[in-house]
Amino acid sequence: MVVLHHDEGSIVTLEDNGLVKKVVLGKKSSGLRWGISPEELVNREIKALELIVDVDGAQKLVERVSATSFTSQYIEGKSLRDHCEILPRSYFDELVDIMEKCHERGVHRLGLTRADFLVTPKKRPAVVDFGNIILIDDPIARIPGVLELAEVYNFLKAYELRRKYTTQHEVALARTR
Repeated sequence: MVVLHHDEGSIVTLEDNGLVKKVVLGKKSSGLRWGISPEELVNREIKALELIVDVDGAQKLVERVSATSFTSQYIEGKSLRDHCEILPRSYFDELVDIMEKCHERGVHRLGLTRADFLVTPKKRPAVVDFGNIILIDDPIARIPGVLELAEVYNFLKAYELRRKYTTQHEVALARTR
């Protein structure tokens, strides 16, 4: 077992069977709500992964393990946060395409950190961690403009990342942040 991520709210490990296991340890935020129980967080993330099951480049659910954990397929790659090389613009075009397909299926990501975007060995994007999301049937999604603002935020973040990772100067600056 290899620990891929660990904070006060969850631990993500690469298991000996080649699957990624996420265990939610405590209350966290999701969909602009705070203090959500580990059980509800796992339910929300599993629902999101079921909605985007056919989106290439998005994390794939394998199974629920318990009320507070699930497994997903391992995606080989390095987080964009740890990637220190120039990337082709096509990486970001594909990243936007993944986001658009998620939006079409009712999954709107929040908290877009570079750790959630992977660079595969073929320099293609992959997206993991669908814990902090707005789902199409969330009560907050009924407020006019909320989903549109989430989409705009996603695309602005992708544009900002493209600017940082497509020129050598910006890649060098990104390393220092």
